[in-house]
Amino acid sequence: MAGGDPTFGDLSAALIGKMLEERGIKRVPEEVVVSPDFSYNYSEKPDDSASRLAKALKFTPKTLSVEEAPAGAPTFVLKSYPLRDILLYMNAHSSNFVAERLGALVGGPEGVREFVVRELHIPSEQIQLSTASGLEVNRLTPRGLVAVIRALDAEAGRQGMKLEDIMAVASDDRGTLRRRLVGSPLEGAVIGKTGTLVHDDGGMSSLGGIVYTQSAGKVCFVMLNQGSSIAESKQMTDQLLVEIILSKDQPAPILMPDKPRHMLERSELIITEQ
Repeated sequence: MAGGDPTFGDLSAALIGKMLEERGIKRVPEEVVVSPDFSYNYSEKPDDSASRLAKALKFTPKTLSVEEAPAGAPTFVLKSYPLRDILLYMNAHSSNFVAERLGALVGGPEGVREFVVRELHIPSEQIQLSTASGLEVNRLTPRGLVAVIRALDAEAGRQGMKLEDIMAVASDDRGTLRRRLVGSPLEGAVIGKTGTLVHDDGGMSSLGGIVYTQSAGKVCFVMLNQGSSIAESKQMTDQLLVEIILSKDQPAPILMPDKPRHMLERSELIITEQ
């Protein structure tokens, strides 16, 4: 099994099992081999992922191994979810694992840092990244983060999307924003991304994104809190954001489904023979 899809898991294995069954393959007598970048259900270890895959497929191979992908053509291909769907899941659930895997594809934390400095013209001394996910020691000013959000919004537009296609809507989507701003005037009008560290830097609880307003359109914001309890920081952030917006404008909630968006649905996965 070769592939670096960070969202590969039980649903993907079920499709593969069905494909093998249709081919009359019920067991693997010798070994199961996976590539070094293969992961199953967000496991960091490819050998552990190989074991989980074999168990899911009800295989009992003699050996499990991790090797580079073979040079030959694959028998069939399971396509990953579209990148936009993976990004939405990653941002909505603050998945550090997915962020690290996607970051590795663009050069890791240093590659991300170089891109931000080069493309967004943020002074190099104002950005420090230890990881692509935001864990450990990472530094960026609120002004720099606003520039990142604006650039992301602009790029989404160039790709024929809106920011809410890749980021969660507060109070309307599953994930870390599910219960934020519920019952407030900003309910359904905020698209954002949380950032929470329980132990590092004395505790961090941050929120950044955009607010849709009636007069000013999209208002970009970033709030970084440090040192207070996570619950207090979230409450203070939400209250302050509501007060700031209402002091100048009125929110313009976007049209969303009646139920929170499900992410990474099984029906979106496609497997094809080669």
